Amino acid sequence: MNYSINDLIISFDEKNNTKENTAAAFRLLRYATGMNRKELSEYLHIPYNTMRDWEQGLRTMPPYVFELIFYKLSKENKFIHKK
Repeated sequence: MNYSINDLIISFDEKNNTKENTAAAFRLLRYATGMNRKELSEYLHIPYNTMRDWEQGLRTMPPYVFELIFYKLSKENKFIHKK
C-alpha cells in the first residue's frame, strides 16, 4: 500500500513485510514529521527501543500498526507541510 504525504510517497508492502522494508518506511514516516526518535516515541506512547528497533530493521512492525501511526499523524497534522 502507498501512503502519500505532500509530495512524498511511502510504500509499505503488507505482502513483503520484511525488516528492511519496515525500517525504510518507518524512517521516512518519522522524517516527514520533523521529529526525532525520542519526540515521536513520546508523542505516540511507543517505547523508544521498539521504535529504534523498527527503524534499524531489528524488528518487523505489523502492518496495522504502521497504518494506525500514519492515520494518527495525518489526522493530527503532524507532517511538515511545504510552503
